[in-house]
Amino acid sequence: MANFVCILQVLGWLEEKLPVEKNLPSTLAAVVAPLYSCLEDRSGDVRKKAQAVVPVIMQHVGWDTMVKQANKLKVRQIHVHRSIIIV
Repeated sequence: MANFVCILQVLGWLEEKLPVEKNLPSTLAAVVAPLYSCLEDRSGDVRKKAQAVVPVIMQHVGWDTMVKQANKLKVRQIHVHRSIIIV
């Protein structure tokens, strides 16, 4: 339960803070893989919040980085994530 709450809080913070930030380090790309894991979480709330954060992260790291990270996933996962990235 605590993990679920922490994940929701972090995703909510990212969704709130990142749109107004202008200069973020390139290391933000390290957030993409865990974000993809959240898209497959058992909790519907976590999945929904992660879907809201995808475009925010993409604004900062770029579409190419998102796709490169998606290509590192298992084949089954790639189809799920690409549909979210491309939309």
